[in-house]
Amino acid sequence: MIDVALGMVMATEGCSLDEAWEIMVHSSQRTNTKLHTLALRLTESSASPVSLGLPHSAPPAPSRSEEASGNAAAPDHLNPVAP
Repeated sequence: MIDVALGMVMATEGCSLDEAWEIMVHSSQRTNTKLHTLALRLTESSASPVSLGLPHSAPPAPSRSEEASGNAAAPDHLNPVAP
C-alpha cells in the first residue's frame, strides 16, 4: 500500500522516490499519523497529496472541456518565449 501511495506522490509532485518518501514521512510525523494509515487514506480516496496537507508543486491539469476545445495551455517548455 505504501508503494502505491509513493507512486501517487511521485506522479503528482514530479519528484523522485526518495523525495516522495521524505514527503510521506514528514506528513506522517506532522499529522501524527502512521505512514501506513496515511498511505491507505491517500490510495482509498484517490485524493491528491494536497488534500492530505502535503506540499504541492505540480500545475493543475486542464479540464476535459479545455482539452476538447483546444484551449488548454501547453506547458511552458512547449511555449518558448521569443527573444
